[in-house]
Amino acid sequence: MLRIVEIKALPDGGHRSQTYHGEVLDGYALILEGTETPNFPYGDVEAAEIDGVMTMTKWTPRDVPEPEAPTPAQQREYAYNTQPIVEWEGAMLTVTQAATKWQYYAAEGDMVMADALTVLIAAAKQTIRDQYPDEEGTE
Repeated sequence: MLRIVEIKALPDGGHRSQTYHGEVLDGYALILEGTETPNFPYGDVEAAEIDGVMTMTKWTPRDVPEPEAPTPAQQREYAYNTQPIVEWEGAMLTVTQAATKWQYYAAEGDMVMADALTVLIAAAKQTIRDQYPDEEGTE
């Protein structure tokens, strides 16, 4: 399978790429089959027109950057989806699962159950916000 790569690097040193479907887009170069691209997509591309097709002629790998630490908001969102923290009808649910149940009860017009879940969801979200508070001066 042939690919094309964007010649200009992104700010992090990586390059966009996609499967080649018979056309090389402007700003992209064809990567010939069998071309080694260690640390892809992080590297430097040199390209030239060969037989009328912009083609990558050289790949110089860059170090793969360290991933950025997740923000408190990202950590909270992850916790909402993965931490079973809401006890409901003998089961432990994540905030997301509890919200899905809340939607069911609300759609059925059972506001007693929906209201009971609202209290539990709000408490669970506060617990998670306490675990992953925003840093001072950010929102």
